[in-house]
Amino acid sequence: MSAAWMAVVVTLWVVVVILVLVVAGVLRRVLALLEMYAALPAPMGTSAGPPPGQPLPALQARDGTGRLTDLADLPGPFVLAVLTSHCQPCLEVADALRLQDPERLQHLVVLTDGGGLARVGPPAPARAFEHDSGDLMATLAIPGTPFVTVVDSSGAVRMSQILAGVDHLLHLLRGIDTSASDGAAGAAGRGR
Repeated sequence: MSAAWMAVVVTLWVVVVILVLVVAGVLRRVLALLEMYAALPAPMGTSAGPPPGQPLPALQARDGTGRLTDLADLPGPFVLAVLTSHCQPCLEVADALRLQDPERLQHLVVLTDGGGLARVGPPAPARAFEHDSGDLMATLAIPGTPFVTVVDSSGAVRMSQILAGVDHLLHLLRGIDTSASDGAAGAAGRGR
């Protein structure tokens, strides 16, 4: 075998070895991602949490003064945003909310985990509460945070889902503002 053929054979073997290593690395990464996905409590796209049409479950939480309140007793309509102190997207949402006009946040209720109220902090004039039992997500049956639940004026859950960012939350709050003002206008019209 000539030197030229030996060089070609060695080069082909090197290319094959490199391809095998690349494919093995990709397969290892895919398997790791599949294991992480299997460990999730629910697929991230699923709407979990309190069931629509049912009242918001009784959930005791403390406000900023330490007073215990049952969130199911809060007058609706409102958007309940669950933000935990160990969740980076939650902290980003909380930071972005602080920059908003307070008028836009009048129907917002923020619920944090134990110790999270100081870190997440309530944007004014949002009502803020802290749930201090062990696992907030298990208590509300939600797959992760940030999470939102929309509660209507009767106290029933309208919808629950993973929060896709502050723009998503502001969109939900605009819907609450519209339905609340439509309800007020309708009530005023019926009173005439």
